[in-house]
Amino acid sequence: MSRKKQDQERLSLGDLDQTLTPHQRAILDEALRKVTVRSEGQSQEITLSQAIVRKYAQVALAGSPHALGRVTQEIIAAQSIKQMQIALLERIGHKMQETQQRKLDRVMEDGGDKNEVLPHPDDIEIVDGVGYLIVGPATNEELTILRRSCALRDQLLLQSVLEDRLNASDGGRDGTSALVLAQFFNRSLPPRFKQTQGQLARTISRFECMTKRVLLKEAHQGWKVLGRPHPRGYRLPALFELQGGAERMRPLVQKLAEDLSHGKPATDDEAEGYAKELRDHVPA
Repeated sequence: MSRKKQDQERLSLGDLDQTLTPHQRAILDEALRKVTVRSEGQSQEITLSQAIVRKYAQVALAGSPHALGRVTQEIIAAQSIKQMQIALLERIGHKMQETQQRKLDRVMEDGGDKNEVLPHPDDIEIVDGVGYLIVGPATNEELTILRRSCALRDQLLLQSVLEDRLNASDGGRDGTSALVLAQFFNRSLPPRFKQTQGQLARTISRFECMTKRVLLKEAHQGWKVLGRPHPRGYRLPALFELQGGAERMRPLVQKLAEDLSHGKPATDDEAEGYAKELRDHVPA
């Protein structure tokens, strides 16, 4: 390996972060700020950087691009450093994938649990313009939370089948909320833990093969294991009764969606807090 390549390999995220000055970071933030401009009689929302390029072209045609040219050069310089950081993060992400895959292969050869390897290589995603994201559990604490959420999803699927059976036999009210809540929990899970619609249907079909007596027993035991003991034959509120709860959950769901778009909540405490709040909204 040439000395130049060796020097490039030694670059760390800290090295690149130091080259981006506070002034340059402020320039990048400002360049991405949205502004409203009028063009051809219509209002448009574009980034400040795009607005400068437009203005640069207009002023250049007028013969005086010097001032805007200076700002444009600073933006280009800051963006160049940012691209170097992203490239480094992508290399780190690829290296993490390779390392974790080797660990996973060893664990599977020894007959171990694939979830012992955290983060799982399939949960490390290389994202253009970002670098990499971990879209699954990275610690045992996060794995415990996700496993409990998966168990609650499956319990709600079982509950939905039980309630359909009970309602059919005693003429109870229609519109069980269990299936809706199960779908909600499933959608909130990371990709590797989320079930497809086909998998959900197969799980429901497996429960539908159970007798009413077995369903009652399994549902009763399931709620007890989850720390939410209920009497045998317990039914969740009807779907229309959850409308008020859904409105209270709206801000939480919106914030959770924003965090999930960036991979996962920023801290372990936030991840645990979201899971707890979501579980608490399931009627006791």
